[in-house]
Amino acid sequence: MKIDVQVDVYSHSLLDYELEEKLDSILDVLKAIQRKEVIMMASLDDLVGKVAEQTTVEQGLIVLTRDIKKALDEALSGVLTPAQQAKVDAVFNKVQSNMDAVSKAVLDNTPQASPV
Repeated sequence: MKIDVQVDVYSHSLLDYELEEKLDSILDVLKAIQRKEVIMMASLDDLVGKVAEQTTVEQGLIVLTRDIKKALDEALSGVLTPAQQAKVDAVFNKVQSNMDAVSKAVLDNTPQASPV
């Protein structure tokens, strides 16, 4: 005659409960980190889009300024007195100086890529 016997031993201790609580706490922290990562990535994506948009706007302004200067030079060639031409040139020189200052500020505040 054959008898099959199965013995299951369960051990419950306070340590198991404390360990489970700590693991649950760690999981909660990890979930919070994941949520923050999602928010940060969305913010980063928005920032990348805004920088690209700003770059496009700045490039557009540079082209527009050059085109206006060229059109004025062609249209007013020989019409303006030297004093008037100096004033027009001063305006465009100031605009160029302002654009250079903005470009320098952007470059100065852009972290350089570290060498690999």
